[in-house]
Amino acid sequence: MRRMLVVLALALGLVAPTLPATSTAMAATAVTVSITYRIAPNDAPSAVPTAMPGESVAFSGSITSTTSRVVVLQRYSAGAWREVGRARTSSRWVWGIFAPPPGRYSYRAVVLRTATAGPAYSRTLVLTVVRPLIRAVAPATVEVGRLLTVTGFAVPARQFHRVQLWELRGPRWVPVAESVQSAQGTFTLRLRAGNLGQHTYRAVTRSSSGPWALREFGMRSPVVVTTTVPASTPGVRATLLAETTPVGALVGEVKDGPLYATGTFAIGARLYPKSVRTASVSNSYYAPSFSYELGAGASTFGTAVALFTVRRGVLYRGPRLVEIGVDGVVRVRRFLKDGQALPVTLDVRGKKVLSIRSWETGPMDFGVGSDLLLATPVVTSEVRPERGDEPETLLTNLTPAAVLGPVLLNVVEGSVTRELIGGSMFLRGPSTGSVTASVDYELGGRFTQLVGVPALEEEAVVGGLHGTVRVYGDGVLRATLTAGTFSTQRVPVDVTGVH
Repeated sequence: MRRMLVVLALALGLVAPTLPATSTAMAATAVTVSITYRIAPNDAPSAVPTAMPGESVAFSGSITSTTSRVVVLQRYSAGAWREVGRARTSSRWVWGIFAPPPGRYSYRAVVLRTATAGPAYSRTLVLTVVRPLIRAVAPATVEVGRLLTVTGFAVPARQFHRVQLWELRGPRWVPVAESVQSAQGTFTLRLRAGNLGQHTYRAVTRSSSGPWALREFGMRSPVVVTTTVPASTPGVRATLLAETTPVGALVGEVKDGPLYATGTFAIGARLYPKSVRTASVSNSYYAPSFSYELGAGASTFGTAVALFTVRRGVLYRGPRLVEIGVDGVVRVRRFLKDGQALPVTLDVRGKKVLSIRSWETGPMDFGVGSDLLLATPVVTSEVRPERGDEPETLLTNLTPAAVLGPVLLNVVEGSVTRELIGGSMFLRGPSTGSVTASVDYELGGRFTQLVGVPALEEEAVVGGLHGTVRVYGDGVLRATLTAGTFSTQRVPVDVTGVH
């Protein structure tokens, strides 16, 4: 989800000193025209004073006239005023442009002469367009197992624009940390130091020029080089992940509170410092997951995973499906409900990337669901026993052995109040009749329990319909479940030994 931001118009009135004088013959005209402009980049909290090439600039103003008149926006170029755009109005006018190459440009608005009225001229405004740049600074050396901190700045500043740290690995640049620009354009990127040896990095942020597909991280800094060296003293090296800036977490973004926040949070009556709370790990376009670089010397990842229900005093409830992956392999997959906590300890020796992903578990969950909480997550060089790493399997990730009727798997179905998310099974049938659809799976005796929410989609309520889900194992009826409207209750079914 992206933010809807309220912006304030910023009137800039720098008078160009070398332009030809506006005719005074029309000073007595009853028509006047005003002009201002606003540069408001995407995600910027307010208008900014200078533009980058390619950014949108909105010129606007008003005229005092009892009849509709033509207003022309002009730019002074090569010794003459040249038309940029025009509009017909008797009150407000607006015209948008893309900022030209770096330089200072003079603009004015002109109400054109008619057969019965003379022209009118606005004041002259100067638009300053600057060449963007980004710079990064990194330490020459960092000890193995310690935090690598890279700082930098972007000019002109664009608050909340994402900044990533890329590392050159072979022929490819790979994102390894992410943050956002401050109001001053500064940023800080932190990650656990990589393997022994030399590492090449660069910072990247959004550009406003060039092909659209390349703009998100089109502005790139000169490279910086850091060498990871052996530890100066023996002992365990531990990194608190709350002190890093993971890729994809939208650190600094705000929507009803931070989408990614660190601090002290409670699970039950116990407080956990240096914890991570996030609402940004849905299956949305912007944040499908976020990931931490494990760095050199990592042996164990440990945390407790829970749900956090209060954001800015507002209660958000709803279970989530949580996945924790290591180098692209899912090691933990659990459905969590409010009030539950899952201790997790994973062996990550020789691994590179830890990823976190979660969804609202649908199909009848309301709202956005609870936030995800990682209690004091840590990566350490100490080897510890694993726990919590027996992944659940989504039934819809298995290949059906047989399908009867209209069955949709891993679907996304919208309605007025809720969404049936990926990972759900949707059996659609006629409004009357008995069995409408069925699907068979080969379990091979590998599972002990089937858990899900039998529910009707909202549209079924209109017709007063009801439904029943029957679960068979090896031809034997294991459960008969009532599909309720607006149900969120997960129901377990014993499938021990079922093939």
